Amino acid sequence: MLEQRHSELVMGFDFGLRRTGVAIGLTAIGRARPLITLQLRQGTPDWVQLTALIEEWQPHSLVVGNPNSLNNKNLMDRLVWFTKELQRRYALPIHLIDEQYSSLEAGYMLKQNNHHKRISKEKLDKIAAVLILESWFCENNSTK
Repeated sequence: MLEQRHSELVMGFDFGLRRTGVAIGLTAIGRARPLITLQLRQGTPDWVQLTALIEEWQPHSLVVGNPNSLNNKNLMDRLVWFTKELQRRYALPIHLIDEQYSSLEAGYMLKQNNHHKRISKEKLDKIAAVLILESWFCENNSTK
């Protein structure tokens, strides 16, 4: 008899000061797909929209990309605030993962597929969230 792997739904975030890309994925397959890009107003996400996503998808945990940017204290301060606010509002496990080059990698991937077409920043942020989440799946799976 084949053993079934338990799969959990996880939501990933590529946090930024203007936009936050969101992706969703399953731990059993280690794959994610882009979901949405949230627009921020004065560095604050639309919590009503984010709450609706959390309620709709009911993730088991949240993964937030951490750019470890020593050059942008404002970004790092807002990222810490965002992570704490996620914990306070949703009481879900939150995992941080290094994502220093996820946006660059997402841009490269999109350019490969779209050749010379203009790539929207919203699409770039969603793909970066996918890469963040899939990196976390790889790291998490290798520790089991």
